[in-house]
Amino acid sequence: MPVPKRKMSRSKTRSRRSQWKTTAASLATCGQCQSPKLQH
Repeated sequence: MPVPKRKMSRSKTRSRRSQWKTTAASLATCGQCQSPKLQH
């Protein structure tokens, strides 16, 4: 298994992790009660 040769700097690590983004939950209105519900 490969192992990194050098320690990665904090700025390199953080700039790479800045791309980890969560997507907003998609909500749909319920047909019966008209309240927003999570889709499945």
